[in-house]
Amino acid sequence: MRPHRLITAPMIACALVSPLVGGCEDDASRQRAAAQEAIETAGNDLELALVSSPLPGDDNFEATRGKLQGIVTGLTRLNGADEGQQVAADLLLAASHSRLAGMRLTEVQQIETNHRARRAELHSQLDAALRLDGLAEAREGLSSDGSRDHLEGERDKSEDRLAQFSQRLAELDEPISERRARNREDGGEATRLDGEANDLRREAARQGHAGGLGTYEEAIRLERKADQYEYRIAQRRNELEYEYMPEHQLAERRAELAREMMQTVSATENSLDEQDSIRANEIRTTRELVGQFRERIEAGLNEIDATAASELAERYDETLQHLEKTRTAANRALTRSPREGKDTARLALARAHEVEGRMYAARAMGLTGQAAILERLADAGDSVGNADRYRSELSRVTTAADEAVEKAKAALAEARDTLGSVTSKDARPHVAEVVAGLDRHLAALSGVEPPERMPAERSTGGRTSAPANTPARGFASADEIIALMSEGQDADFDAAVRVVDAIHTPSATSRSMVKGLRSILEPMSEFMSAISDTFGEDALEQLQSAPGMDGMTTQYDDIEITNRTDDVVTVKYTEPDGSTPTLDLVKVGDAWFIDGDSMVATMAPEELQSMDMVSAMMGQMFGGMAKRIRAGEFASVEEFQQAMMQEMMGGAGMGGMPEGMGAPGVPSDR
Repeated sequence: MRPHRLITAPMIACALVSPLVGGCEDDASRQRAAAQEAIETAGNDLELALVSSPLPGDDNFEATRGKLQGIVTGLTRLNGADEGQQVAADLLLAASHSRLAGMRLTEVQQIETNHRARRAELHSQLDAALRLDGLAEAREGLSSDGSRDHLEGERDKSEDRLAQFSQRLAELDEPISERRARNREDGGEATRLDGEANDLRREAARQGHAGGLGTYEEAIRLERKADQYEYRIAQRRNELEYEYMPEHQLAERRAELAREMMQTVSATENSLDEQDSIRANEIRTTRELVGQFRERIEAGLNEIDATAASELAERYDETLQHLEKTRTAANRALTRSPREGKDTARLALARAHEVEGRMYAARAMGLTGQAAILERLADAGDSVGNADRYRSELSRVTTAADEAVEKAKAALAEARDTLGSVTSKDARPHVAEVVAGLDRHLAALSGVEPPERMPAERSTGGRTSAPANTPARGFASADEIIALMSEGQDADFDAAVRVVDAIHTPSATSRSMVKGLRSILEPMSEFMSAISDTFGEDALEQLQSAPGMDGMTTQYDDIEITNRTDDVVTVKYTEPDGSTPTLDLVKVGDAWFIDGDSMVATMAPEELQSMDMVSAMMGQMFGGMAKRIRAGEFASVEEFQQAMMQEMMGGAGMGGMPEGMGAPGVPSDR
């Protein structure tokens, strides 16, 4: 269930009051009748366009825009309209252009959202490029020169030690060789003498004691001479074993260690060469990656710039053109309207200023995000290059962002001032809420605290609806709710009230929606009762069968249960525009209710704010007209027709208010 069905229908019907109570034909002027028919057609088409909320890219987005353009074209060519009809046409024109501006603004916001996502990618790519650049610089800061100097020193030391020990080995080799040679000679002489002495001993033994004494003594002499050789050999062995050889072995070991050190130095130098080569390759690869990120960032910026200069700029221009046409039509209506109808034109003007503020706020947000990435790129310097170009671009974008902020503030302030001139007492609480929202947005743009909220005045003029916090009355089962939805009748206000009373409102959003519905249902019911009691059932039947009143229905076509559990039943139904939304029926305690949150799932908060405002205005108008009818102010249907046209001709123009009355701040991409 879209709440627009209970809000936009009476607006359109009231703008078409002539065919309801007096007929379209005016014998005095066929042109007036043709104008009335054109207004009727435009009103019906506008209702369908307002009920539909397509997004850019949806199949029916361009169809809806084309339908609105058709409304504008038809109303622009309107000829022969009287003063009241022209006011109604101007308000319909304002509503149509406002809706067209809102659709273009939706496209603007979608493009800006895409740019914001693209800039987020650029920030990530810049982060990666800066990390890689830092890694490359760190690797470039690594040097093997110190290690190589140290190794060179170790090699020199090792070579000196090797030379020293080699020299000492050479010095030791001579005495060692000389002693070994002498030992070999003396050993041979001692062996010869021992052999001769042994031979003499045998000869002495053969000669006997008397004859062999001399031979024996000669043998003893040779043995003593051999002992002398052995003694000298022993002395030289001791010198070799305890003096020369230990020193020789030590020098030899130290020389070997020096050679090993030199080999280690050479191997380490080879390893350093390999590491330097690897590091150079890594630095080159890292720099290539930084270059790739730099190219991607530049391509991304060029892509954003190209879209901003073409498609986005066109959407901004078209939005401004529609807003200017909205203001032109609303100002014409404001000038021509009677006092009772001027508030509708003021609301249309406020809406145009508010949309303009949102548009410039969106532009400021996009430019601020662009400035953020440009500032980082400029600060990166040589890491990503083109720093001077980025700084120049940053200056231009920052100036443009500041200008957009100032324009947004001026437009929102103008919307606030225009809302301040609304005189309807019943609309004041809702206007005050919107003004408070505008103050918050202005404060966000200005960087100051918002003023205190305006006190919401309560008024009973034309308002007979229940308080917004009236407890919901549930059903015994979900099937009872489905039966009520299936059997509803057009303009059955008792059934409509029963449906509204069964809405469960767990959130502030759904409570706001129910508040708006209640503020119009009972005054509308009283208005229709007054018509029936005063002018007869025929006039009432004409009203109930009027174009646009088919929206005042509690009947839902093609209801289908898509999911059922113990606590939740989800149904799907068909709207007049052919869409098939879903609705949840929920069990709370022992009773079943319509889930308000599922009803407003596709409605933005600002859309609900606007609905509250429109509901209050329409409730006051219906209630006031009902009182005037019952007071006997109108002696004939014709008099009622004229008064109704004067007071209610602005109703159709209010159909342009479903768009939001809020404006975003200016957040950064990061």
